[in-house]
Amino acid sequence: SVVVGISQELTAILERLTALELSDRYSKASEVLHDLGLPLPKPSPRVPIAPTPRQTWECVATMATTTEVNTLTATSEGKLLISGDNDGLVKIWDCERGEELWSLTGHEHIITSVAVSLDGRFIVSGSLDYAVNLWDLKAAKLLMTLFGHQDGVTRVLIAPDGRTLISSSRDKTIRLWNLQTGQLLGCLVGHQSSVEAIALDAHGQLLASGDASGAVKIWHLGTQELLRTLSGHAAKISAV
Repeated sequence: SVVVGISQELTAILERLTALELSDRYSKASEVLHDLGLPLPKPSPRVPIAPTPRQTWECVATMATTTEVNTLTATSEGKLLISGDNDGLVKIWDCERGEELWSLTGHEHIITSVAVSLDGRFIVSGSLDYAVNLWDLKAAKLLMTLFGHQDGVTRVLIAPDGRTLISSSRDKTIRLWNLQTGQLLGCLVGHQSSVEAIALDAHGQLLASGDASGAVKIWHLGTQELLRTLSGHAAKISAV
């Protein structure tokens, strides 16, 4: 047969295709090419995949303490480590040398939480003595003590804007403070048990809190409004 506009080679291939029995079954393309008398294509060269190097961690320093450490945080550049322990001490460490630089006294009970501002100027600590302490990191001195909670403080954090301090407590509340003046900005009420964990979103607009009964609540930090309560956990929320 003659097909206008089609090469003789392609015409021959089409004629051989129409001659194949319909009952034939092929599991591979190579079987079809074999029956058509066509050469098998050369396999493409395989490009070797370089193995992913394993990340290794090296201990650069060990900080020795005489009592149990309950909480740790680090400055944004990673040079200083801040710890809070059972003796009520806030300690500042040199991460590169593993040396204790300062030991800050000012709490009368176990330190439960520490936080540091993004600019590295301030440290905040919370304790079971009901107090929140604000420290000058560079001068290693206590600036002010914030009272208001009626039970032990469980968590403290500083908002990304560096202006708002947030603390949670066993008294079932979350308190918002002005970091510069220490003024109480608001008190979030709604939990039915000790507030054990708090966290902010990256923009500092939404606050998540978890309590000892397993409830998680979402708050709008600007309006201090409770947006949602998430239930489902049957035990204490340790982190959010």
